[in-house]
Amino acid sequence: MRKKETPKGTVYKSMKKHRLKFLVTEFLLVVLLISYFSASYEYISNIFVGGVAFDEARFAKEAETIEVGEPFELHRNDNVSINDYALRPDSYWQDNRYEFALDLRCAKKLAISYSNQTTLSGSDETYDEISSNLYVADIGGIKTLVLAYPHQNLADIESIDGIFTAIPLIVAHDVAASGAFKPTDEICKYMIDTRGIEMESERFDLIFCAVLFGIIIYLAAKLALQIADYHFTPTYRQLAKYGPIDEIEAQVDAELADARKEKKQLVTASWIVSEDTFKLKIVKNHMKHGKFVYTPKV
Repeated sequence: MRKKETPKGTVYKSMKKHRLKFLVTEFLLVVLLISYFSASYEYISNIFVGGVAFDEARFAKEAETIEVGEPFELHRNDNVSINDYALRPDSYWQDNRYEFALDLRCAKKLAISYSNQTTLSGSDETYDEISSNLYVADIGGIKTLVLAYPHQNLADIESIDGIFTAIPLIVAHDVAASGAFKPTDEICKYMIDTRGIEMESERFDLIFCAVLFGIIIYLAAKLALQIADYHFTPTYRQLAKYGPIDEIEAQVDAELADARKEKKQLVTASWIVSEDTFKLKIVKNHMKHGKFVYTPKV
């Protein structure tokens, strides 16, 4: 049996060019995924690994301390919020890890807590609900502040997970004004936050990589199908609505020899052909008999 010759006309050559463009795009997406995942691996892995073993001796050598200082006033423009995320430059890391599992010794609850204001449904009545309590603990011989949820009684908990992050201004203010410390007392410049706090955009990193990976797999499946049979490429699939694909392809190729160019389009007696992102766009030329004018019935 004689093997069917592979078509070599304009439509086929254009399909090969667009399929290569699709392949290059897929390759660039893979490079993007690998690069982004490599850059954000420490954040993504933290979601699955969680708190890792904490080197207390290293912390004692590396962590800086600050004086509690005299009580000070807060001003109108001061940022008194406590974020639910940490920033890399303002947190303590050990190599590429920032969330730790560590033991507390003699965690002492301070008379300092923070509240959220809640509005009752259907009314203007509001009430304050404690959202976190402040403790002080000895870690590596350094007095360290610990912020925890109300249900976390640190005096009864042997091990906690948390991130060392910069002490917010409102916490520094409350500690200095609490009377629990002398102004000259040294405390760690970092505070442990155990509230399930995140590091910058770690959730976004995971979602972005997962979505991009899904897109790559989807496009890879389409590309594999198109390589196995070029009739599944967008250039050829669009021809199916006009009739048998190979016959329509032959008609288009034959007419393109006498095509005229109009506004980046090739126009033949029966077809209008133009370049699209990943295909040669081929549509019927419904203007071949001249401009259509609607004439209402009298």
